[in-house]
Amino acid sequence: MDSPAARPVVDTRIWGKLGAAPHAPYPLINHLLDSAAAAQVVWSRWLRPGLRDLLTEALAPGDPDAACALVSALTGLHDIGKANVVFQTQAWAKDHDGYRGDFHPGHQAALEQDGYNVTLPTTGRLGGELSPDGTAGKVVGRHEGISMLVVAGRWPGSFDPVADAWAPAVLGAHHGQYHPHDDALAQTLSAEHRSTERILRQFMDGRWGEQQRAHFDAVLEATGTTAAQLQHRLAAHHSVAVILLSGIVTLADWLASTSKAIATGRRAGSAVDDSKVWLETRRAWFDSYIEDTLGVYQPIVDPVTDVMGKHAHSMSDLQKQALDVGAGLWVVAVPAGDGKTEAALLRHATLPEQEGLLLALPTRAMTDAMWARVRRFFHRTKNYAALLHGHARLNSFYSGADTDAAVEHIDNCGHDAGLTPNDWLSGTSRSLLAPLSVSTCDQVLAASLRQRRSFLRLLAVANRHLVLDEVHTYDTYQATLLAELLTFLSATRTNVTLLSASLPTHRLQQFTTAYAQAAPDGAIYPGTTTARAGHVEQTSVTSRRSFDLSYRIHETRAENLENAHTNLARRYRSASENARIGVVVNQVDRCINVGRQLSNLGEDVTVFHSRMTAGHRAEISGRLTELLGPESATGGVTVVGTQVIEASLDIDFDCMVSDLAPAASLVQRSGRLWRHSQPTNGTWEHVRPRRGASPVVDVVAALDDHAASGLSPIARYPYLMAELKRTLAALRARGGTLSIPGDVQALVDAAAITAEDLDDEMNLAEADIDDEYREDFRRLRKAASVVIHFRGHGFHEPILDEEMSFETLSAITTRAEADDASTRFIDQDQQTFLLLSADGQTPYAWHGTADDAAEVRGGADANALLSATFTMSLSRRRQMPGLIDAIAMDDWKPANAMFKQVQPVFLLDPTDYDPLLGLVAGMR
Repeated sequence: MDSPAARPVVDTRIWGKLGAAPHAPYPLINHLLDSAAAAQVVWSRWLRPGLRDLLTEALAPGDPDAACALVSALTGLHDIGKANVVFQTQAWAKDHDGYRGDFHPGHQAALEQDGYNVTLPTTGRLGGELSPDGTAGKVVGRHEGISMLVVAGRWPGSFDPVADAWAPAVLGAHHGQYHPHDDALAQTLSAEHRSTERILRQFMDGRWGEQQRAHFDAVLEATGTTAAQLQHRLAAHHSVAVILLSGIVTLADWLASTSKAIATGRRAGSAVDDSKVWLETRRAWFDSYIEDTLGVYQPIVDPVTDVMGKHAHSMSDLQKQALDVGAGLWVVAVPAGDGKTEAALLRHATLPEQEGLLLALPTRAMTDAMWARVRRFFHRTKNYAALLHGHARLNSFYSGADTDAAVEHIDNCGHDAGLTPNDWLSGTSRSLLAPLSVSTCDQVLAASLRQRRSFLRLLAVANRHLVLDEVHTYDTYQATLLAELLTFLSATRTNVTLLSASLPTHRLQQFTTAYAQAAPDGAIYPGTTTARAGHVEQTSVTSRRSFDLSYRIHETRAENLENAHTNLARRYRSASENARIGVVVNQVDRCINVGRQLSNLGEDVTVFHSRMTAGHRAEISGRLTELLGPESATGGVTVVGTQVIEASLDIDFDCMVSDLAPAASLVQRSGRLWRHSQPTNGTWEHVRPRRGASPVVDVVAALDDHAASGLSPIARYPYLMAELKRTLAALRARGGTLSIPGDVQALVDAAAITAEDLDDEMNLAEADIDDEYREDFRRLRKAASVVIHFRGHGFHEPILDEEMSFETLSAITTRAEADDASTRFIDQDQQTFLLLSADGQTPYAWHGTADDAAEVRGGADANALLSATFTMSLSRRRQMPGLIDAIAMDDWKPANAMFKQVQPVFLLDPTDYDPLLGLVAGMR
């Protein structure tokens, strides 16, 4: 580098952020050092210790301060490419009248007068101008390519090892996508016989190059680093470090780009006078600011007391074990009612390092129910927290209208105690960053998908203890996504807890192999499995709920399936007016028809399924918890629902009728039977009167003589026919009694499709695969096409290879965000709709027009809009001619971006939405 006297001086007219009028643009040097300061605070206050240790090993072994300085410098350089003519003049930025040219009066003229070349560079062999609408122009205008070249000194090739050029790899990704693979600029330049580097160097000539160098030197001087440090090879954890650093840089940039950060930066003066002092001043400010944005995790005050409450002196065998698990992967498989959730929280609170918590469940209803429990556990902390699913904003936590027992308990402990929402952590991009969050499993599994900013989601998941509940519900598609994610989480030393009432042996082996490269010979049930690098340890657990579950198999023709459910429910009601009856079916249409039949016969019935608006579902969920929860003695209730009540709510039935379902799901459904009674030494202690000596579940199987399996295909969705066939055979073989927990593992394993079953078919064309495995094979193949291959698969190079190339790294990201449907094979054609009713006649709809809805920005009106949304497959929608688009999607321009992908619709006949049954259009 040149001597200080020869260095060019930073020009504060080179801007980095516009900020709000009437202020002048915010100087680029200020924004760069703001970002560097924010990165230091993210490192020291938000990043968990284990990730700091891992990055220190990669960047500066044995010297965490030097590693922090490198992260700070790297972040400070992320926008250095903005010192170029296109960005500074905003020549290609559009306003309503087209390209706005000199966006700030006199700015371009002043730069030109001072020696800056404001003529746009050219491209192509004939010297034609770069077009703002061309692919090359778009990439150049976004500036990250120039940042890469400034820092690296050369443009990396697709097959260059990332470990040798990690700094440009990270800088090139801060807009969401790794470069240069699949790069529009590279494609264009190839066609025009020009190299990427040659084009970009046109933006680094003359005064522009001087300013890039001046800003570069200022950032390095302020952070106490050198260019050589940014160019040395990573010492370890090459690909993992690049992924984590990419997330940190993006996160720090977001913090430094807020209007509050820019406003305080303006008042702080000039960063040019003394960049080191400026950096320290801004670090002190961000150290406070992080408390109001990201938040800093606060642990549970007294783990045993706060988690166990009145049961602190009567912990189960599992809960006692949880206190000593330590780090690694912990898989828990025990019967419902043994306190799995409390065990996970006890493990969390006693982990070696204090870290945040991310707890995820399969459905929205389950997530809401868990959210209330987690709030009680953390009632003596002051954590910012987030609830993550599509309808989270309807929760009273966000509306400020809390009335549940959790908040009453919190208020008794102090008005300011407990979990609180935070506006900065709202929205899908930021909610996952909260110190503590409860979400649907989609938010977690999406981290394993190739998408825009995948590295940020991976950082968010790896930064906390991850707890996944009810993993038995994951099909082959979701299990494949989870296995790849577990490989990454093992590499980042992330603590993971998997919970389930049952888990097939092959799934246990799949998950432990992905995390620890080791697997047990079999499963212990009830029991736990702890997995760490190359080592697996299993421990049996004494269950508090040991009893015999009786079951009866009712075989019927497919056309009589609904009548069979209705008749069985009526038989139970005739035997007891006070019975709580649960009817669980696999499909929404059948749920509606059975509910209608029972209602027409005079039964007091509640129907619960996914084809209801969000507000309607929330209302029913609250009602069921009140009627059938642990504090209620109410009887005479009949509930007809789909899988949404399988494990969603803490509710208790006296008797149950169920469609045939996979063994693990049947075990889970049966866990709603006599849930609040306690079996002790073969004797039941009841909280309310029961009939019979033990719980009984009636399983209804629909038969079809023309089906190869003997089972009707119309009754199997959303499950695999092979699983249903195997489950039915296993149930028949057991003769009507299932010992809980003794017989559970054998039943679940007998019904499962194993990895070996699919491996035998992997080299065959789909047409050659046996029908029994065809659908599972499709799930496996689909997952392979969307997942990030951390371990490698087929022609996909492993992301975690220490010699990973830029081309392999770039496969992690795409131009688009993933959505929830991408994490579920059966939901690939799902669409969210907004139900409108301008005349107010349709219940649970938005009472207004599409134009009215489009103007809603937030507050109570946005919650009312969200309440009127529902999700349904497009194929099912096509069977509803009375469900009409209220506006074409191309014309739908909602003020609130949350509703951008939601299709507004209305019903020709308002009675097609029934207050009891939900959406019944097309079913008459």
